[in-house]
Amino acid sequence: MLRFLRNILQLLLSPGNGWEDFAQESPSPDELKRDGLMPLLGIAVITVFFGMVYDHTSFGKTLICAITLAGSYFLAIYAGRLFFDLYFERITGVKSDLTRQSNFIIMGLGIMLVFQIIENCLPWNIVFLKFLPVYAILILAKGASYMQVPRRALMRFTAFSACVIVLLPLLIYYIIFLIVI
Repeated sequence: MLRFLRNILQLLLSPGNGWEDFAQESPSPDELKRDGLMPLLGIAVITVFFGMVYDHTSFGKTLICAITLAGSYFLAIYAGRLFFDLYFERITGVKSDLTRQSNFIIMGLGIMLVFQIIENCLPWNIVFLKFLPVYAILILAKGASYMQVPRRALMRFTAFSACVIVLLPLLIYYIIFLIVI
């Protein structure tokens, strides 16, 4: 877990160098998901309950938000892998490396979860925090070198990874939230 958080912190502070160091480390996707992403998802779900203290929301609504958050990111892991398996080669023209794809998705979702935890822990609704996913898109764009994407396909790759890793979990979350509440 600490290694996962160290990698995320490095990606947040210096995305280009962070992806280079992550490529040298090359952890197993299963280990990364089991020891890094899932505990981080658990922490994000727990921090949703801070809303009961700050916003005085009911336990039922907070529980629904927590379950929705867990479900949306859990679905995003597998939906992201599906979309990358189906469309990555078409979009970039590069033979896909399944280990790198899985690691890229897991790290991208981890960054999004860190932003969610920060937003959940603060008692105020700060507009600046709503724009943190834009920074996640910039970090993912710097990951093009990690994914060995050629320069000519950089914009397509950035748009694709932004849709799959940043927008998809948010979209799933809001759709489930609208259906349930």
